[in-house]
Amino acid sequence: MLGSRFARILAGVLMVVAVSSAGATDVVGRVVDVSDTQVFSGALVNFRVGSVNGPRVATDSAGFFKVSGLSKGAYVLDIQLPDGRSFASRVLVSGLSKTQFIEIDYSRSVSPDDEDDY
Repeated sequence: MLGSRFARILAGVLMVVAVSSAGATDVVGRVVDVSDTQVFSGALVNFRVGSVNGPRVATDSAGFFKVSGLSKGAYVLDIQLPDGRSFASRVLVSGLSKTQFIEIDYSRSVSPDDEDDY
C-alpha cells in the first residue's frame, strides 16, 4: 500500500515537472548590422514584456546570445550596443520548438510602440 501511494505521488510530481517545462523555449540570437556586415560583440540584450524586465544577456565575440526557458509569447528586446547606440526589436516566441533562432538587424530597426498589438 505504501509503495503504491509513493508511486502515485512520484508520478504526480513527474507530471508537474513535465507540464511546467513544456513550452519553455531557448532563444538563440545574433545582433548584426547587415548593411555593413558587422556583428556586435558585447551588446546587451534585455527581454521584457511591457514594463516588466526579463532576462538580460550580453552577446559573445560573434554577436550571439542565448536565453533559456522563455515562455511562449511576445517580447520587446531592448538592445544596447557597445558604442552607446540603442534600439528595440520585437520577437514572438512560438513555443513550437525547444530552440528558436532570431537575428536582430540594427539596419532594419524601427522602434516598437509598447501599445501596439503584436
